[in-house]
Amino acid sequence: MSAVGQIIKQERQQRKLSQRKLALHAAVSNTAISDLESGKIPRPSADLLVKVAHGLDVEVAPLLAAAGYLDSEVWPPEHSFTTVPILGVIHAGNPLLAIQEQDGAEEVPMRLVRNGAYYFLRVRGDSMVGLGIMPGSLVLVRQSDEEVPAGTIAVVIENRDDACVKVVKYDHDDVILRSANPDYPDRRQHRANVKIIGQVIEVRTSIP
Repeated sequence: MSAVGQIIKQERQQRKLSQRKLALHAAVSNTAISDLESGKIPRPSADLLVKVAHGLDVEVAPLLAAAGYLDSEVWPPEHSFTTVPILGVIHAGNPLLAIQEQDGAEEVPMRLVRNGAYYFLRVRGDSMVGLGIMPGSLVLVRQSDEEVPAGTIAVVIENRDDACVKVVKYDHDDVILRSANPDYPDRRQHRANVKIIGQVIEVRTSIP
């Protein structure tokens, strides 16, 4: 097993991910993960290592170093792209989240997704139209289990099983979930009843 393979396998097992699950998170094939861990790929491409790092939610630098890359050999971020999977549907309106198997992928600049795990969700509902998030828009989400700054557009789970995309505000022990459409009033929840699962980084809307 190569040094890269050892790092990937160790990080994957620590997160209790199967090779198949990691492949889904990283938007690569199951074979790619298996070959990386077994050392069948002598020198993995930088792009592949970036995708795997995103899938593991780890820094990519140790993987690049283990593969023998110098800084000068890695493409400049502004000229580099990677693919991010589309995983499901998020509602802007009545809360509902349906994380499904991967349903395609989108190319994004690597400068947007250099650290952490990212995925796209497709929006249904019109409660966020004031911020340009239209029905059918794709939102690029950085996975996060931590509290985000006030005013951030986030993917949140209410009462353990309902999820939606909203602007997050705070008021002492309460979290205020704010829409960007006057037809939808604010929703107020105690912090214990709200779990933030991601921060919206970018919105992509197709204009017919």
